[in-house]
Amino acid sequence: TFCIAGSYSTNNRIYDIYIILIFGIVSYFLRRMGFQLVPVLLGIVLGPLAEKNFRRAMVISEGSFSIFFTRPISCAFILIAIVSVAIFGIRNYKSRKLAKQNTAETSGTK
Repeated sequence: TFCIAGSYSTNNRIYDIYIILIFGIVSYFLRRMGFQLVPVLLGIVLGPLAEKNFRRAMVISEGSFSIFFTRPISCAFILIAIVSVAIFGIRNYKSRKLAKQNTAETSGTK
């Protein structure tokens, strides 16, 4: 109720209430399917900011992606992102493989 009142009072538009209700329903189903809501909210909040700054970088570099790899800080962030995704992927793969082995061993002993 407070969220609906706050969203309406910000712009005095009924559209904002519909958006809150839609996102509430979507988040309910995402939660039921096991998704974490914090990364979704971070994506919603930080997405437009990241997109605006990406456009700014593209204008500065005149459309060249090399600006992300020639600057040390941006290159470091890209490498950290790649390594993080790789580590989580490897962990997920190993845990699934271990779970399959445990299931096979449990099934075989019965």
